[in-house]
Amino acid sequence: MASGPEQRSFPRHELPVLIEAPELANDWLRPNDGSMGGFMVNVPDEPTVGTVCECAIRIEEKVFACDVSVVWVKEDLSHDPATWNADLWFKMPEDKQDEFETAIHNIREGMKE
Repeated sequence: MASGPEQRSFPRHELPVLIEAPELANDWLRPNDGSMGGFMVNVPDEPTVGTVCECAIRIEEKVFACDVSVVWVKEDLSHDPATWNADLWFKMPEDKQDEFETAIHNIREGMKE
């Protein structure tokens, strides 16, 4: 079975994005990488795979409200104390999907320059 990048439906990119998910962390999270389908974040406590929670994703001056699901978790021993890497898949409301995709696209294009 394929693992890592071979399983991803979308390529990963480091983006200037902040995520607020109070059920996962008490502060805004900065994704380590991201795609149009989700983000990998570092959280202080081990979340449960399958957890669904409300979140806000800030991209520049825009904030998008959506639901996120924890799809995998791995302990990150590079921090002291250890933390957890969690991959979050998000479900954007249909009426915000195009605006969200445009915001992500604009950031990616700006990063190429």
